[in-house]
Amino acid sequence: MPYRRLLHISDTHFCEFPNRNNHLKLWQNPPALSLTNQGKRISRSFFPSSFDSNAAQALAAFVCDVAPDLSLIVHSGDLATTGRPDDLGAAFHFLSASNCNGSTADGKPSIGDHVEKLFICPGNHDRYKNNFAKPWSANFNLQFRKIWLTQRLDITYRYVNKDDRKICILAIDFCLRANRDAGAPYQLNRYGRGKVYSDTILRLNDLMTELVDNDKCLNFIWVIHFPPADGAGSAEQLLNFDDVASLAKKYNVSFVLSGHLHNASISKTSYGTTIIRAGTACAADEAPNCWIHLLDLKIEDDLIASIRKTDYKWDWRNGEFSPVGSSIQILS
Repeated sequence: MPYRRLLHISDTHFCEFPNRNNHLKLWQNPPALSLTNQGKRISRSFFPSSFDSNAAQALAAFVCDVAPDLSLIVHSGDLATTGRPDDLGAAFHFLSASNCNGSTADGKPSIGDHVEKLFICPGNHDRYKNNFAKPWSANFNLQFRKIWLTQRLDITYRYVNKDDRKICILAIDFCLRANRDAGAPYQLNRYGRGKVYSDTILRLNDLMTELVDNDKCLNFIWVIHFPPADGAGSAEQLLNFDDVASLAKKYNVSFVLSGHLHNASISKTSYGTTIIRAGTACAADEAPNCWIHLLDLKIEDDLIASIRKTDYKWDWRNGEFSPVGSSIQILS
């Protein structure tokens, strides 16, 4: 029975300053400092937290180990801490610099030898113009112009297997475009909110119609950084999420891959579409709670019949991502 294997990662928060912890986040999660940061230089800041360098090294090693069996490596957003060039540059280095077994010549972690399998979606952090979350930075489009290949302005797609057109994966950017779009008080809400814009929905609908009518595609996976459902706190909501959730139902989307909330879970939209949410892969303020997962798609009669999800958690003692629990079978 044919399978397609995806690796889903999210919220890596790469930055020019590794191991930077936000004062508020440290107060909320004090074990992060005492458990995992031994031997590293830790900085505290009122700026957004960055990434844990040890977890990032373990992530690179894991990717390089499983890459030969992968159809795609899907990153569902917040590649970087901000959309400033230096932070995006650190994310770009991890994703695209040439490496040997997960490290470049200077010893920094990288998965660049597998960049051809990479599929990305920007998150709210990737669109920050500065450390105070001012939207909307275009630097992401410039830095990742060879990877973020938008066919519809804020939407990109590709086929999971280049040899056929049975499974199409689309990434949709719902990051805020302006302060006013966050809602009052925008100084706070712009940090974590996204918004479903009507023009993006129109473009998405048109593209989906083309893929169904012209390419005869039967299976769709959507990647949206913000989970399109209830469950997020007010400051982390995807505004107007019902508009995209209803469109997913219309086109019988198999499942949605999301991140944003830094905890791994499986839920559904109000219309019944499955949302598979990744935890953070290596954000400093969540360590050691860093999660990734493999998704094995079982194909029967050209359709996704089921999904097997296997979770991996960073074991900071052993310096690697290790499987946790049994695989979970998800019916699409």
